[in-house]
Parts: sequence; structure tokens; C-alpha cells
Amino acid sequence: MARPYRQRGTVQDKVNLYAKVDSPLKKKVDSIADYIGVSQARALELILEHTAIDANGRPTWFDGPARPNDDEELPLQSAS
Repeated sequence: MARPYRQRGTVQDKVNLYAKVDSPLKKKVDSIADYIGVSQARALELILEHTAIDANGRPTWFDGPARPNDDEELPLQSAS
């Protein structure tokens, strides 16, 4: 059975999100979308809406190191 499209007029205020992913991940999104009867875009929205993030914007399931702060000043020596 084909997944439903979004209803007309519901795409306003939406932006494109494009990413190349490995085939098994695409199949996972397809499977989720099929199971709950929504479009791939809506399935991805639901996945992201249910991803908890901490105060730093990092997903709570991510246990790797934080990204370096690009705004931090580098320790440069002044010319004497």
C-alpha cells in the first residue's frame, strides 16, 4: 500500500532537508513510514521530534566528545 502524501497546503513553512544515507538507513525510514502510515518526510519529522537533546543541543543518546567551540579564541603569542 502506498504511503499518503501530505495534505494540500500543509507544506507551507517547511524547508528542504537533503542527506545521502546508507541504503539500510533509508530502508529503516521506509519501514517506519509504512508501519505508521505516513510519508517518509513525516516519519523523519516524528523521529527528530522524539529525539531528546541536552542543554548543549547534543542528543541524549550520543556519548561521544563534544564538537570544539569554533568561537573560542586560539592561544596566540603576541609579537614582541
